[in-house]
Amino acid sequence: MRSPSTRVLVLGGGAAGLAAAARLSRRVAVVLIEARERLGGRVDTRIDPALGVAVERGAEFVHGRPERTLALARRAHARLREVPDRHLRLVKGRLSDATRTFSAAQELLGLDGRDEEPFATVLRRARRERRFPPAAIDMAGEFVRGFYLADPSRASSLALADMTRALDQVGGDVAYRVDGGYARVLAPLRRQLERSGVDVRLSTVVDEIRWRRGTVDVRAAGAAGGRLPSLKGDRLIVTVPVPALGRLRFAPALAAHRRAATALTMGPLVKVLLRFRRAPWGSRRLAFLHVPGAPVPVLWTTAPAPSPVLVGWAGGPDGLRLAGKPRTTILRAAIASAARGLRRRPADLEAQLDSAIVADWTSDPFALGGYAVFPVGSAEARRALARSVEGTLFFAGEATAGGEAGTVEGALRSGERAAGEVIASL
Repeated sequence: MRSPSTRVLVLGGGAAGLAAAARLSRRVAVVLIEARERLGGRVDTRIDPALGVAVERGAEFVHGRPERTLALARRAHARLREVPDRHLRLVKGRLSDATRTFSAAQELLGLDGRDEEPFATVLRRARRERRFPPAAIDMAGEFVRGFYLADPSRASSLALADMTRALDQVGGDVAYRVDGGYARVLAPLRRQLERSGVDVRLSTVVDEIRWRRGTVDVRAAGAAGGRLPSLKGDRLIVTVPVPALGRLRFAPALAAHRRAATALTMGPLVKVLLRFRRAPWGSRRLAFLHVPGAPVPVLWTTAPAPSPVLVGWAGGPDGLRLAGKPRTTILRAAIASAARGLRRRPADLEAQLDSAIVADWTSDPFALGGYAVFPVGSAEARRALARSVEGTLFFAGEATAGGEAGTVEGALRSGERAAGEVIASL
């Protein structure tokens, strides 16, 4: 039964916030507060007008068959298309098929660790014991830097194994794309908000939260500046990324959550989408291209959908080196990387380039990175981040999702979890 007299505020309109608000909207009055001019957070689909192909500034792949994501895709009548598992890697100036090497690297990532240790230690031990081919060990390190957005010398081996196992449980070795773009997965949640009359406040930048048991008072400014009227409610769910949480002022202060946010980090990420007049890889059936040592070391096509679009991905230390740089600098780095991998001259690719999108998530003022990274010794911080406070303040977001951290599925589940905790507290 719906109780309109109870008002719950949800801070953050990404996947976690949308999931929380949608579940709550059937029971209570909800206000969804988002700093951006749009909902979706790090899900940001653009439809290329010339090609009619969805391109993703943010989340792109569905890994395996995650329950919440698939349920929403079915509700949206959105088809998932399997991404070809073909990996080419540039080694000593030659492209070689690295698909088996990639699988072995994934196995190395999922090794059970007896002790909490940096993943770099796991790599050194693997080299000594010779259990894995040297190329797989190299690729595992590249994977941690690139896709877990972490420095192997600091990344928690236990956290990496936990996330790898979580992916294995849903068949995460197979990736899919959403026909029409990832934003379609979130569309049913948005429709639920509209049907329930959820009060959505966009361009609302929260900086202070005053609270006591059973009452919250949220202070915010408009995205263009100027103070806005405060928002009051009975409960608050905070779903913002870890760095944004650390910047919020709580009164009274939340020492444990601030320590947890400080103990975790946000992985640097720069993504570049290059649209050419014709595919510079020619007739080659290209899916993933790994170019170790390049400034943008991983690139991929929109396969299985045919298009002349190449996506460049620089995560972790590579992303940090590009973050904040001028757009032209990032573009040149991406083109040079693609040229090296495709054995072409950069000038040739520049001449064929039709348009480009640069998504510097590290410099984005509301994301401040790609997704959460878990250093050695951060296990307690991960647990603390998700704990509610006095039945009034609740926390969600991919960083609170345990082994599903860094995924849209994890964000969705965390939002539903927090909404359930709110309902139980009423």
